[in-house]
Amino acid sequence: MLLASAVVYIPGLIWLKVATGAAWNTAFVLGLAPFVIGDVLKSVVAALLPPAQLTGGRAAPWSPLRSSGSGLARPGPLETPCRSPPAHRQSR
Repeated sequence: MLLASAVVYIPGLIWLKVATGAAWNTAFVLGLAPFVIGDVLKSVVAALLPPAQLTGGRAAPWSPLRSSGSGLARPGPLETPCRSPPAHRQSR
């Protein structure tokens, strides 16, 4: 998460400094400090939650347990299992 935040903050700080002509310390105070507190709090909460709480008790969409074709995954609430239509209902 730290790397993802840095990917957003570094170009933003550079742009803020270039666009405003502000000193680096001013750019840090205006462009980084107000957001770091919220990011730290979100990271702490996410680290304390068990993985099932983050996904509502289901396997996450990117989880290998939900991969199609393995036979291990159950369909999610909006998914239907892939089945062939019954023989008498097949379209011609």
